[in-house]
Amino acid sequence: MMKSRYPLACFLLATTAFEPAFAQAAPDAGGESALGEAIVVTARKREESLQETPISITAFSGRGLEARGIQTTEGIAQITPNLTLQNNPAFSGASNSATIYIRGVGQQDFVPTVEPGVGVYVDGVYVARSIGSILDLVDFERIEVLRGPQGTLFGRNTIGGAISVTTKAPGQEFEASGSATYGTDDLFVVKGSLNLPLGPRAALRASVGWFNQDGYVTRTFDGKKLGDSDRLAGRVALRLEPADGWTADLAFDGTTARENGPAISLIGINYGRTIDPATPPFADISNIIANVMSGGGMVPCATAAAPINLAVAGCYDNRYVLGPDTNAGTAPAFSRSDVWGLSLTNSFELSDSLDLKSITAYRHLSGTFARDGDGSPAVIAQFYDRLKQKQFSQEIQLLGKNFDERLNWILGAYGLPAMIGPVA
Repeated sequence: MMKSRYPLACFLLATTAFEPAFAQAAPDAGGESALGEAIVVTARKREESLQETPISITAFSGRGLEARGIQTTEGIAQITPNLTLQNNPAFSGASNSATIYIRGVGQQDFVPTVEPGVGVYVDGVYVARSIGSILDLVDFERIEVLRGPQGTLFGRNTIGGAISVTTKAPGQEFEASGSATYGTDDLFVVKGSLNLPLGPRAALRASVGWFNQDGYVTRTFDGKKLGDSDRLAGRVALRLEPADGWTADLAFDGTTARENGPAISLIGINYGRTIDPATPPFADISNIIANVMSGGGMVPCATAAAPINLAVAGCYDNRYVLGPDTNAGTAPAFSRSDVWGLSLTNSFELSDSLDLKSITAYRHLSGTFARDGDGSPAVIAQFYDRLKQKQFSQEIQLLGKNFDERLNWILGAYGLPAMIGPVA
């Protein structure tokens, strides 16, 4: 069983309240939020009012998500219709593995040979793997959830929809902000951001966030707390305007995690009704081996009728069902990952009706994950995964307006020659 929690937190620095914006039922025809701000989205690869976008879309501002206490993209599922977005560490062993479904379409398998059904994008850059797709919300401008197939503009792996994340761009005003949050299980979330003008044509923006919390399932073997959080995320962005009509955005982002593995507890054992050496349940396999080693023959040392047999030490039985907060596992359990990316976006205003954009990006993922799925000293469901993935992508967009903006069009080309490293 994989447990979850919703911590009670105390915000040391609070932000303004917000209301989500829905394209189907926006606050008014002018496309403004309850705070009087214009709702601008880029669901069609150009900035436009939410009210003018003929797509089923939900958009949230970064400060609005902060006001709701949402620290990762996993939390937006609580306030978005038709969206299921869960961290799935019990299945993969990784603490940042996203399982995303929109309108029932998605994919839960974390292996790199399986493509997701909902695409995740950060500043237009595709995040190709489910591991690393749970994003810590540090200095984000907005998040857009696009429901329904988005293959025309976003390409492959968006049959269910797309989640587009836009970070805050460097600006020409000095800004500095920070916040600290404390909550249950020694939850600490510390965030800070700095925007620094470097002249009339340059600006730098840096942000960092530390997310730490104790685990809540204790292993009796070594006292390790499963389900903890220990992540450090950061981003540095540089904006240059080399000439009129030309904007270059260079950005680096990274996240490192060193955690104890998923919070798994054993709540019961399903014993088979018959003994079939070809395909018996995991419990029967272990118990047959244990019984043979103890001289008991080919009869399970524990059954549904007699779920505990203390006479045989190796039995996989209810002696290891210790409650929702305790785990009897002895195999390695940890989640270690490093995810980082580098992107360069060049935007050219060729004329009043023609724009050109180039997005060049590189992303790197490496991680090792281990979990003891049976929750006992028996060797039944123990897993170890090592994953390394590199991707380089290049996208070109040509956007135009004609006939007094009665015709808006876009031409594009995209390449993603992904390279998958060793997987075990």
